[in-house]
Amino acid sequence: MINSFDARFLTKTDYICSAFAGMASALYLYPRMKKFLLSAAVLATALFAACDDTTEAAGFEVMPQGDDIATSTAVFSAPTSTVESGSVLVATQRCYLGCMVDPTTGVRTRAGFLAQFRPIDDYAQPERSLIVEDENGLPACDSCELRMYFISYYGDSLASMNVRVRELSCTRIMEEGQEYYSDITPADYLDDASRVDLSAAYSIIDPAKKNASANSMYYRSVSVRLPAAYGAEIIRAYYDNPTAFKTPYGFVHNVCPGLYVENTGGVGSMLNVEFSTLDIYYSYRGVKSDGTDTVYTGVSRMAATEEVLQNTCVETTLPETLLDPSNPYTLLLSPAGANTVMDIPVDDILGGEHAADTLNSAQLILSRYAGLDGTENPFALQPPAHLLLVPESEREAFFLERKLPDGETSMLAAYNNGAYSFDNVALLIKHLQAARLEGAGVADTDTEPMRAQKLAVYDAANPRWNRVAIVPVDAEYTSVSTLAATSKILTRVRNALSLSAVALSGGTGGAAPQLRCVYSHFE
Repeated sequence: MINSFDARFLTKTDYICSAFAGMASALYLYPRMKKFLLSAAVLATALFAACDDTTEAAGFEVMPQGDDIATSTAVFSAPTSTVESGSVLVATQRCYLGCMVDPTTGVRTRAGFLAQFRPIDDYAQPERSLIVEDENGLPACDSCELRMYFISYYGDSLASMNVRVRELSCTRIMEEGQEYYSDITPADYLDDASRVDLSAAYSIIDPAKKNASANSMYYRSVSVRLPAAYGAEIIRAYYDNPTAFKTPYGFVHNVCPGLYVENTGGVGSMLNVEFSTLDIYYSYRGVKSDGTDTVYTGVSRMAATEEVLQNTCVETTLPETLLDPSNPYTLLLSPAGANTVMDIPVDDILGGEHAADTLNSAQLILSRYAGLDGTENPFALQPPAHLLLVPESEREAFFLERKLPDGETSMLAAYNNGAYSFDNVALLIKHLQAARLEGAGVADTDTEPMRAQKLAVYDAANPRWNRVAIVPVDAEYTSVSTLAATSKILTRVRNALSLSAVALSGGTGGAAPQLRCVYSHFE
């Protein structure tokens, strides 16, 4: 034990070493504090290495015999199962259109979207006197089209697909500040007075244009011709009330509430729509550089951007066999289909023979199940790029509150070499235990019978308190460059709306994933 000393003769290094030596003595005097101070003692051991030659062993000299720090390992099985994910929060401007059947799982996904549009900043049309008019003396529209731009797609680019386009209601408008989910009901935003209601056929690549460059903008958009009369109404609205074109809100509420684009037939392709435009073509008179009169073609372009709302609606049909709990695998399907849930044996990990130990790390690896591998099929869906691990009870709040994985209440893992690796979920396991104790109202002063009774009541009301959800997500990063290197910073995590599918080893019919835990304790 360290006795009193004269502080006048201590150097700065002596102060540091003496302080941690005193901590070690406290461990000797108060055995019940060992578990709580173990991490500090480990840190002290590391800091002693920085002391000078005369004090480098001080930390161990003051430790009583038999109080050495030791480590141990243990492996625990964590049962998993497949559950239908239901609807997911749609918090992205990316939209999907089409219908696909995954050849590996047989899952059928159909998607369409509702989109609002806005004029460009400082929007203006030519003077009213210059616009070419129709037979009634009103501004005329040459043509009008909806154009959907994409970078990527799923399935067969030549598959024949059918689409129906309708204008949204002018009185039932999607409003900012509300949350929208993938099971949004389009009928809630439609009425019989729609100025647009037409059907058309399309393919992602038009066979008639197959000789065009695959990299051309034509091959990066799909267009649907809309009635010219609809475009003419929008042109005329500008001259009647140009103020309505100054803000997205004014345009949506007074001119064009938006369009609903619905897949009505065809199977085999899905567009990943990055953004859409409503293009209105008209003619106006002008003068050439040589002074002669001429007629020009103008275009008014309204775009679906982040200033207005876009919402994908998804219908997913799962074969019942995929939800059979006896399967030797569990499923993850996006955008809305199936998730995997896991029951973590918290009591076994943090209790029993490990009650006096400190859990330092717990590794979880989720491996792809080879029995459903469809990689040889060119149209098979790919595994989601990222998975989120979060307590089931906190999953919805995570997305609603736009949280980022913090390494304690939520974790993120990327797909790599056929597996997703969560390197250390120890803090998540401790979080589950802490939330249970708090929810049960367990106090430090409770006797063991009181503690057991409170936990029994809580567990009866919350039988899945130890359940975590494994969810496909889209992770967005921002690159930050310095003189030393370029790094990526995670900026947003959202429910995955891209088409993806993966089977993970597990389920009641297979080997459950394992948690490999490392502990430290005093001997």
